[in-house]
Amino acid sequence: MGQAVTGAPVQLDACSFNRVSLNSVNFTYYLGSQKINAQAHCQNPTWTTFHDQVTHQPQSTATANMLARVCNSGELAVVFDPPSNIRASPNGAILCTVQSRVSIKIYGNQGEWYYTDFCGSMGMIHTSQIHF
Repeated sequence: MGQAVTGAPVQLDACSFNRVSLNSVNFTYYLGSQKINAQAHCQNPTWTTFHDQVTHQPQSTATANMLARVCNSGELAVVFDPPSNIRASPNGAILCTVQSRVSIKIYGNQGEWYYTDFCGSMGMIHTSQIHF
């Protein structure tokens, strides 16, 4: 990971979060003045830095908090015309159905399908069912 910066604070670029799969989020963080692009593996919890392809585990409260923030980030969207199905994958099995107009957390997208944990586990809802 290049030269370590002892005692340098970990700072996240919250605008860089991009969920690329159910359990992976690309993000950028800074260690001191060093910019690092990485991918969080939210089930492990670990992250891989792109420049050297090294997988890291949290070694401090700061890096554990960094992973928690990246993996739990999300924006709100409104399910505007229920009922709306949350599916396991695009056009896949229905995990649950949103029965009333409600705000749900969104964690990125795959094409026209958005990730949400509304059902208690990660699922997907079509863009036609939500407004930001």
